[in-house]
Amino acid sequence: MIFPTIGTVLHGPDGPGTLRLVEFKGGGSFGVVYRAVDSSDASYTVKFPQVTGVSDEAELRAFYNEVRASAEIRHPNVVAVLHVNVGATEFPPYIVMEYVGGGTLKSCLDKLRAEGEMVDAAHVKAWAEALIDAIAAVTRRCCTGT
Repeated sequence: MIFPTIGTVLHGPDGPGTLRLVEFKGGGSFGVVYRAVDSSDASYTVKFPQVTGVSDEAELRAFYNEVRASAEIRHPNVVAVLHVNVGATEFPPYIVMEYVGGGTLKSCLDKLRAEGEMVDAAHVKAWAEALIDAIAAVTRRCCTGT
């Protein structure tokens, strides 16, 4: 099995060999994340989840079922899962998602703090409402299948 690095070519939403890893974005307890591009230079997020903590085949299967179910969620406040590759022997399992640039909420808050600014109540309210809408969409899919 090949561990992914910058330059690795993967299967993507458009078929075999359509994505190339171009930038390491970070890693943590969930796994590692890269930005990838296709032949038209469109960006994607590729996550290689850490699945070694899964204790048995049933838990691993449940994890992949959840990932596949999340691919069915379509909502403007939920990052879309576009492709899941779990059966390839040459690479670890990975998830291809839409790429959302602009940094994290933490990086935005850090920038405001560094500039001596605060987030106004209207922004906090808008963020909370967007989060509630996203959670509702995920809950509808998980609990009702719609």
